[in-house]
Amino acid sequence: MEGRARAKPAILKYVKSKVAHSVEIDPTELAMSYVSNSDVLRFLQAIGADLELTFQVLWKHVICIEFIRLRFNVENESASQSVFAKIAERFRRDDRKQRSLNVDPFEYMVERTLMRPRDIIAFVNECLRPAQGKYEVPATIIKQAEIEFSRIRREALEQEWQSAFPSIKKLLDFLGTRRSRIFRRPLPRTM
Repeated sequence: MEGRARAKPAILKYVKSKVAHSVEIDPTELAMSYVSNSDVLRFLQAIGADLELTFQVLWKHVICIEFIRLRFNVENESASQSVFAKIAERFRRDDRKQRSLNVDPFEYMVERTLMRPRDIIAFVNECLRPAQGKYEVPATIIKQAEIEFSRIRREALEQEWQSAFPSIKKLLDFLGTRRSRIFRRPLPRTM
């Protein structure tokens, strides 16, 4: 066990020395005071609610925000808004994209990711990968990237929930075959 504990810092130092764009994040330095000072979380804990899943999701969110902060040098709220405005602008430049997607391209991506920051970042990355070297990201690339993004998200979902729901893959396969019948039906006005 001792050898493994020493190997991790050595591997991290090696990667940091060889890779131009690497960062080191110390989890103990991440600002989690808003979690420890949350009245809502204290209340839920007091009534015996299981907060394990909540903390897992919150931790992933904090890590994503930290990567954004480091990658785009975000030090304050205005810089944060500027970063997301620049990303959105790159996808909004072309009227053809808007007509092809029948909506603003960035809004299309936000809708497809259910406004989850981690998923928006992943979707944007999937769009930027094939668009490298191009001035704009055409609608065709956005639609192709959506397929890859969805595949990756589904695999992550299956892996994350496999232990709690062993039949999740079968359920998702079933829903995928029934997609046209289930998801294209208009939702009722009242629920």
